[in-house]
Amino acid sequence: MNSIYTNERILVRDVLDKKREAVHFFIESYKRLIEHIIWRMVRRRTEREDLVQDIFIKIFASLDGFQFKSKLSSWIGKIAYNTCLNHIQKKKASLAADVMPEEMDYDSFFVSDGSMPDKECESQEYKGILFREIARLNETYRTIITLYHVDNLSYKEIGDIMGLPGGTVKSYLFRARKKLFNTLTSEYMGEIQCQ
Repeated sequence: MNSIYTNERILVRDVLDKKREAVHFFIESYKRLIEHIIWRMVRRRTEREDLVQDIFIKIFASLDGFQFKSKLSSWIGKIAYNTCLNHIQKKKASLAADVMPEEMDYDSFFVSDGSMPDKECESQEYKGILFREIARLNETYRTIITLYHVDNLSYKEIGDIMGLPGGTVKSYLFRARKKLFNTLTSEYMGEIQCQ
């Protein structure tokens, strides 16, 4: 990480001043968060790619109004989340849960580095099963699991992004993990071979 941009105020100032290095750093720093939100909510790859661009345009257009009352990542995440909700409502886009498991693009399910929420079992078979079951969760649960386990955001940060109280995020995360656990143990326990 470029040490000059560990301070959000300096980064925002330099992006607003259109400094090339700052803009590049900004995009690289927040692209993964944006992709994770989009990938949980929108089915079509072409729509996802367009949404990434749309979201960055919205962010850059309103960055001068960011007042540092929350973390920059929370503010960006909220823009991404709301843009996806608007897209779904306008286009009546299919959600990822509507994709048949065999149609899922497992390599891009956890976008940048293939990280998984549960790192105890790394077999390809387990990944496929886990991805299938996460994809079957509702949009809210999928998004919360990703933001918490992959992006390491706090309950408050996730709540800020999704417009939910922190306690509700914690409750939804608990329910989503319980649902995954119950499904995995009841339906797949004999099939999963951990390394």
